[in-house]
Amino acid sequence: MVKMKLSGFIYRRLVFFYGITLGLITVNASATFNDVSAQVDREATSISSFYRKVSNYPEPTRSILQSQTRSYTSYIIDKAWQLQRKGVVPVDAVKQIVAIEKNLDSFEPTTESQKSLHNITLISFDDMSKQARLRLQNVENGLPDILWAVVLLGALFNIFLTWMLILNNETSHVWLGMIFSAIIGILIFLT
Repeated sequence: MVKMKLSGFIYRRLVFFYGITLGLITVNASATFNDVSAQVDREATSISSFYRKVSNYPEPTRSILQSQTRSYTSYIIDKAWQLQRKGVVPVDAVKQIVAIEKNLDSFEPTTESQKSLHNITLISFDDMSKQARLRLQNVENGLPDILWAVVLLGALFNIFLTWMLILNNETSHVWLGMIFSAIIGILIFLT
């Protein structure tokens, strides 16, 4: 009887600590997801702001910069994000940013209003470039391998301990093991 109480005590503590660990990891992963989502919003806003500013440039600079900005945005949405999901840093985006920068730098304002617009646009372009760099820094963010090892080993240990419990009813034992395993699986998937 003492052995049953001791094993139950140990089992409850291990499940508790594993649950706390998994919960903290999940909260951290959720916070990281929210940070990345906010970063994407900031980048979209910076691109939109830059596009509005270059829309006030004289031709042919206006059309060139607008076309390059649309192309850059399409590349990010259609290709870069797909690569980023796989953990690959897209390099073509940098080439497109450099091309926009060359055309922006080659513009020579002739009036005071163009000079003012050009200065504001350069600041907007710097912000757009900064937001792109911050997005690219997040590509390799994720749960470190050591934490994945803790999560997976903890899951295996908890499932193993569940099967070591002595229950009078074998059907209850099977259901308990399946439900506990499913809950752990769902939490790992969530993480």
